[in-house]
Amino acid sequence: MADINESPLWEDVIELIGRTERVSGGQDGVANRPLKKLANRTRYLKERFDETDADISSKVEAVKTFDEGATLNSPRDEILYGNYRLVWTGWFPKDVPAASTPFNTGGIGAGAWAYTSDAAIRDNLNAVDGLAMVGQCPDINRLRMIKFDAVGKQIFLKEHTSGQGMGGGTWYCHSLTNDNSYVDDNGCQIINNHGQVIRRKDLKEITSSYFGLQAGDLIDPVVDNMYKASRTFNIYEARIENPGFDKGYVLTGGKRYYCGDKPFYILSYSVGTLRGPNIWHTGDNVGITFSRFKEDGTSEQAWSCGGIRGFRFWGAASYLVQGNTGVDATPVRLSDMWQGEACDLWITGYTGNTNGASVSLYNEFAWTEGSLVKNVMVRQSLRGLTFLRKHGTTATDSFFRPEVDFSFNAGVPGKSTQVMVVGDGTAAGKCLVYGHDIKLTQWMSAGSWHDIVRLEDYSIIAETGIIKIVADGYGISKNTVPSTEVVHSINVRGLNARFRSRVENWSNQAGGWGLDFLNIIFQSSMHTNAQAFYESDFDALLTINPVGMKIRFNGVFTVAERKAGRIYTLNGLIPGMTLKVKLTSREGDDIYAVSVQEWKVFVRSTDLPCIVVPMSGGANITTTDGLALVTAGGQQATFLKTVTPTQARNFIGQNYGLTLKNINDDNSTSYSINSGRKIRFVLPANPDATTTTPYSVEMEVL
Repeated sequence: MADINESPLWEDVIELIGRTERVSGGQDGVANRPLKKLANRTRYLKERFDETDADISSKVEAVKTFDEGATLNSPRDEILYGNYRLVWTGWFPKDVPAASTPFNTGGIGAGAWAYTSDAAIRDNLNAVDGLAMVGQCPDINRLRMIKFDAVGKQIFLKEHTSGQGMGGGTWYCHSLTNDNSYVDDNGCQIINNHGQVIRRKDLKEITSSYFGLQAGDLIDPVVDNMYKASRTFNIYEARIENPGFDKGYVLTGGKRYYCGDKPFYILSYSVGTLRGPNIWHTGDNVGITFSRFKEDGTSEQAWSCGGIRGFRFWGAASYLVQGNTGVDATPVRLSDMWQGEACDLWITGYTGNTNGASVSLYNEFAWTEGSLVKNVMVRQSLRGLTFLRKHGTTATDSFFRPEVDFSFNAGVPGKSTQVMVVGDGTAAGKCLVYGHDIKLTQWMSAGSWHDIVRLEDYSIIAETGIIKIVADGYGISKNTVPSTEVVHSINVRGLNARFRSRVENWSNQAGGWGLDFLNIIFQSSMHTNAQAFYESDFDALLTINPVGMKIRFNGVFTVAERKAGRIYTLNGLIPGMTLKVKLTSREGDDIYAVSVQEWKVFVRSTDLPCIVVPMSGGANITTTDGLALVTAGGQQATFLKTVTPTQARNFIGQNYGLTLKNINDDNSTSYSINSGRKIRFVLPANPDATTTTPYSVEMEVL
């Protein structure tokens, strides 16, 4: 026996010994030929393995370093630079001087040094800008194309819409299938092209950039999607981001959001201010309605609510072009809910909305109560806040406990405006406002014949509330008495209406209107001359009774006026009205001779003079004396025999101060045609007067 002398040779064919071959031994014998070829193959494979093993060992060891220097002969030669392993991809041999770096011996890149480990990647990922190394889905349309293979797998979205630069974040697979209970809102939850449910991770708020909203975009579909998301994630505030004070979004309008299942609020990030995002409303419609009812009149609960806060609404012809001339145009409506909110709103440009409003409170199927309408500023619009009711439905007339702080600048040239309107003038549309706390502020800047409170026929503003009226004046000069009023603080439009609210009014602009303006300013305060008002058929009380309303006048009587005397007659009082009148002037020429009179006025009817009595001392008395025996000896003394009280009609001892009278100089109250519904402010003639005298008049409705 002898060993086979194998060679490191790859044998392509291994032959078998044929049946007819003659068998022979030895190194090249027929019997050993197949074995020798197999041995050659084995030798070849072993040497290849040894070479590979040596190469791998050298790579693992990587004993060459930049610190010590080396010569590299092939791309398989690795060299260490700190923790990094590198190979040279350029020309060989490559000499590496001692104490060198990859950066001063060729640099990193094609045809130079290349990393062979992931240490560099790990360092880059750990760097402050490491996120730039992570792959991202470019936008939500591309995200819809991706198929997930497991629930919980995540992906990073660069931005919602290409070029937006916002709206990205981490998304994950919530479900591999959709059982039709999941809603695609295109911002927080989508159903991808493979029917899988993909959600935004760690959702804490619903904000507009998540839905791709950008400056100039139509906001209608975005808010629709945000509403869907609010139902899925039980986050009831949809927040709209501000694209810039000179930019905004377009609202075509006609949007209705059902709040009878869960609340829904549209908020900006500027709540509490008038500096929120601009909304350019172009539709002749109600822009956004928040309602407790669906359009079919169904609802799930009574106490869910909604609203909007922190926006600037522009009635618009188009984006950035002011002027919505639609007769029904209304930016916001609160309907049939408790404590709906329309607050922190700046509204302008609704120059034709004679049937619309700036903020509408609307009973469509039930009642609208506890409404909050605060910090609202309206400019260049025809109508402000309206209380209206739908005819022919289950809607009640109830508008209980509205809390309002509403400012209005009448700025539409040649047009009349109304700050607040209650009712539509029909019995079917009557409205009842009660338990209210309302503050209305008005500026006069353009137009004419304006109403601050316009109460249409059949509607009621009850005594169980207060209206504060703050105006910058009456829209008239202080020098020339105009022929008609410009503004009416209270304008009641029919005998079936009832204005009974308590009133605080601050409209005098530090005074300056004298008694020459008596009737103009009285009618500007309450338009009693609109028609012949009488007591109500409902309860015998007067139709217009703004308890607490004060009207002030002041001026200076000249010497000539004091000598001749003056009379100013106030007409248009309403039967049933009670007034308190305070008069301050001078009795004589002495600066210290002050005349202060307070009167109470009871208005009775057209033909019965007003009862005018001084409030200082309730009555005058007439007495008689008698004699009586006081001793047994017959001595007599006087005693009070009779006392006869009579109603006081004049102030005693003030002969020349400004005083008050009914149609009669002695304030008598006998029947006389057309003697009622009027009082006179009388300055008695003082022939000896030598100085002017200032005066002040204040009337208050009791």
